Amino acid sequence: MKMILLTMTALFMLSASCAEAQVTIGSLSDPQEFSILELVSTSGGLRLPQLTTEQRETLQATVQFQTEKTNKAKGLQIFNTTTDCIETWSGAAWISSCPCNTLLPAPSQTSMVLDITKQGDITAGDYPQYRFYSVATDGEPLAKSFILVAGTYYISNVDGLYCESSRTRCTVRFGTPVTTIPETKGGDTWTKKRWVGAFWRDDQTGERVIASKVSNPSSDTWSVSIENSGTTGSWLTLDGNGGYDPNLWTDNPDDAEEFQLPSARVTEIASRTGHILFRIGALSKNTQTDNSYDTKIKPRYAKVILTVNNTPYTIYCRQGHSADYVFRKEDKATGGDMTNAERNLAAKFSPYNLTNELINETTTFAATGVGIATDGSYKGKFVDYPTQIGAFFQWAGISGNETFAFHPSAYVSYWVNNYLPGYWSDLGATHETCPKGWRRPTVGAINDSHLLQAASGSELMQSLFEVPFNDATRNQHGNNHRYWGYYADGYFDRCAIATSVSGQASSAVSRDTKDAAYIGVLYTNPASDSGASLFAPAGGLRPNNGASVSSSGNSGSNGYYWSSSADGTSTAWCLHFDSDEAYQSYLSRSYGFAVRCVVNE
Repeated sequence: MKMILLTMTALFMLSASCAEAQVTIGSLSDPQEFSILELVSTSGGLRLPQLTTEQRETLQATVQFQTEKTNKAKGLQIFNTTTDCIETWSGAAWISSCPCNTLLPAPSQTSMVLDITKQGDITAGDYPQYRFYSVATDGEPLAKSFILVAGTYYISNVDGLYCESSRTRCTVRFGTPVTTIPETKGGDTWTKKRWVGAFWRDDQTGERVIASKVSNPSSDTWSVSIENSGTTGSWLTLDGNGGYDPNLWTDNPDDAEEFQLPSARVTEIASRTGHILFRIGALSKNTQTDNSYDTKIKPRYAKVILTVNNTPYTIYCRQGHSADYVFRKEDKATGGDMTNAERNLAAKFSPYNLTNELINETTTFAATGVGIATDGSYKGKFVDYPTQIGAFFQWAGISGNETFAFHPSAYVSYWVNNYLPGYWSDLGATHETCPKGWRRPTVGAINDSHLLQAASGSELMQSLFEVPFNDATRNQHGNNHRYWGYYADGYFDRCAIATSVSGQASSAVSRDTKDAAYIGVLYTNPASDSGASLFAPAGGLRPNNGASVSSSGNSGSNGYYWSSSADGTSTAWCLHFDSDEAYQSYLSRSYGFAVRCVVNE
């Protein structure tokens, strides 16, 4: 009788729970109002059905599954014992919970094989190691691209497929490579505005697209090679087209890391006729460990030689975002006012300009805070790409706007055409906008005025110029181993190049945004054991009337970078360059200039 009563009670309770469509297992507490089933345990878990890939495909092939595969079967979950991953049916494919949300294969009647490191047009029998499936039942692609991991993948209907790999993933793209340059890209011929360099962070390897029109496409010839491809250039590779990004040369290109060059290395592109179009890529990430660098990894350098109509031009390549020397302390000057002298003031420069994390298209000015602040008030940061100008800063803003950062191109509703007198030795504690461990470079002592500054006392001159000159001979500055042009950093080379705010044609990218980037100058070290380079964009300045950046701002034609050295009570020293020369100059402290920080060693 007790057994019958208990059974009836249990049935009644279960019936009541089912009527409410809510159940708790493992606890007497009520489930949350938003759940229909709760499992409560401190000693066990939910065990999904355990199926191998073969068993899962058998399930998928059943009449019942096929009838409801885009309806009631959606959301079905299993644990795949072949891949050790939880998998969910999306209505078109099994989606794995393993890293990268891997798109898993469905059965295919015809399959082809592709090694995950293989790149190029897919053909039958290629590298039978990894396989992948990429076509839905109606013959259309399941996705424009997806990421693969090691395992068994099936390919079908492969016409137009191209695989690019970074050795841990494989992106499948539908379409053909870019082989022509549109009218909106590279409006000037190579000899007017050339590509002077290419840049990758330590962890980047993706394509850098070099595109330029020539004067006579029917007869002008060009070829490309990697200099010392077996030694200093061993980390580079080439490809003779513009890649597979359908959004290339627009305002919204895809990430360059999604476009890796073929794993079969190419060190030369034979002579071609027509407009210049090719890609440079890194074969691996940079892991040159060196604890003397801020990222603990030492940048590496190499050169690509582009020969146009028998005239060679060097594209200086750098992989590494740690601050580095251009000229090292032991690199003796070969002329000028420091002939045969060592560069005891040479400094390591960041490859990036400074900006403020608060600046955007609606917040056009904001206090940056002092770089040594530890209370979270500091808002300064480096830009994402070397070609981006970042924010403009006054040398020493008056009380209340000491560290204000200003948008690189937009109108600002707040600007004070004023400055503080004094020297950086006193003002630096309240005005230094570089992050902790960094500072503005010097042109001389920071506790005095310098009407004519000697190269022997200048970090800027010793760090960036092969032939350092004193100020009195500034018209001779900068014509040694500095190059004016475009820089392929995975941003400038992918976006549409336009006229700058100041009216300079084909000189700017995203000019009206906080991410504005520009043509500029590449400083290089010709020493055979260095090859170091540093790019500085010519983003112009914010004039001392400040509210707007117009033709007087010189964006796309001039670059201005503050030092921490004063010239007088109303002016301060800066690095100033254009397409013809570069030198130390002194200008009003109330101007807004870019800031490029050096490591505070």
